[in-house]
Amino acid sequence: MLHDDVAWLLRTARRFARDEVLREQVAFARGAGDAPPVDPAVVARWESGQVAPSYALVERYETVLGLPQGQLLTAVDTLARQEEPVRAQPALPPPRPAAPSARALQLLERALASESMTAADWDELSALMAGMSHVLIRAGDSEALLRRAQLEMSVSTGLDYARRTEAIARLAGHPQIAPVIVDLASATLEDPDAQVYSEIVALLNFTGMPGAGPLLARHVESPVNANALRAALFTAASQVRRRRLPAELTARLCRLAWEHLTSEHSSYRVRRSAANLIRAVDEPTRHRVAEAVLDGDRDSAAAAVLLGEGALPRTAAQRVMEQVRGHLVEVLGEPLEQHPTLLRLLDQAAQDTNEESRGSALAVLMLCPVAPALGRAYGQQLRLSLAEGDRVGAHEALSVLTWMPQPHDLDLLTDLAVGASPAGAGDEDLPVEASWAVGNCPEPDRSTAAAREERLAARVAELADEPGLDAEGRDRQLTALAYALGMRGRTDLLAGGPDLPAWRSSADWWLQLPDYVRPQAGVPLA
Repeated sequence: MLHDDVAWLLRTARRFARDEVLREQVAFARGAGDAPPVDPAVVARWESGQVAPSYALVERYETVLGLPQGQLLTAVDTLARQEEPVRAQPALPPPRPAAPSARALQLLERALASESMTAADWDELSALMAGMSHVLIRAGDSEALLRRAQLEMSVSTGLDYARRTEAIARLAGHPQIAPVIVDLASATLEDPDAQVYSEIVALLNFTGMPGAGPLLARHVESPVNANALRAALFTAASQVRRRRLPAELTARLCRLAWEHLTSEHSSYRVRRSAANLIRAVDEPTRHRVAEAVLDGDRDSAAAAVLLGEGALPRTAAQRVMEQVRGHLVEVLGEPLEQHPTLLRLLDQAAQDTNEESRGSALAVLMLCPVAPALGRAYGQQLRLSLAEGDRVGAHEALSVLTWMPQPHDLDLLTDLAVGASPAGAGDEDLPVEASWAVGNCPEPDRSTAAAREERLAARVAELADEPGLDAEGRDRQLTALAYALGMRGRTDLLAGGPDLPAWRSSADWWLQLPDYVRPQAGVPLA
């Protein structure tokens, strides 16, 4: 399948080239002065999957098309990891330097010494270490390496985020580093002030080390907060889906997930993750859970969900995706059936019950050349869902826009983040997701960015005195607003704000970031 996926990726990259001349196969074959010319028939074979992809081939497309280094190669790695999650090597191995051990040691020392490391450096270090399965590295250094990489990933966006994510997944699969993953995930889940849970806990899926199941069950049962709970739920769903856990533990997780799914105190995102865990089990286990949880009441609606019986209504995600597909057909100028890889990724992004798989699909879509068109389409769907009062549809649109927000939608996203949109009234999760999207959308124009950031800071002050607001919902919004301001490098605004524990712990996390990691206003981390 990877050959076909890479062929589609290369073909799409050429067809959406910024230089319209290079969109033609003949012109691209000439190499644009950046690569040796080839016969156009060779390009046709590359783009039809008749030739096995290689690092040099994908790199040629990046070079000739003027794409950022690693954009297509990282997309290939992300596609490959869907099929092989535990893997220390790059999908397409790069050329080795003359002295790989010396270069790896140089990069490792830089990372452990808190010197500057770009996303490209992490990509190179993880690839080099993959070829050194017997490299000696102390457990403390392994943990320090992972923590630094995770810290940088948590304040990165776009390609830099994806490259660091792939590098961390490779490191997690390295036999000398994997043993520290369970302890690292445990420490994170036990920390109520952690700003990043999901990415660290999800590392359990990229290592074959034992101990993940009991750890996740413990924190699904007694989470320190909603973000830790959601991370434990969706990581457990991946473990269940891959049949890594014994039946008894799977049944226990499903019972716990059912309690969160039916609790009126659970947020939309927690309920979604709980439902996904239940739907990840095999049918016999689902039946056993239904009998235990529902006491044999097979006529209830709850039983229908657990057992997977009955006709299910068309979901909001499916409704949104149908509209998005219509927008993409206009952009592509041809039926989506001619793009089977794109169709599969869109279906995963909209309907996959496993959030790891869904996130992987969104990462590939973010890196592929149709991302701006896809982001615009979801922005339109967000507006439509809000106008129609479709809250679930709005959540689904925002879940994509956190990956690929478009500057065109920043005003709407800001209105939602600060509670200024009537369409978002009464929903405490919409401002949270909108704040994430605002934080992830670069805005180099400081003339508009500064005013936007002042509005975010003003909302922080308002939340401290807003009557009738659920304390947990307020805290989630404060944490999300701190994220938006932190990603935009506004340490001056983070230093102020109310003397509330949720705000101070979030703001202080950003203020205490090392200089080599902390985002600067208008300058994304490289």
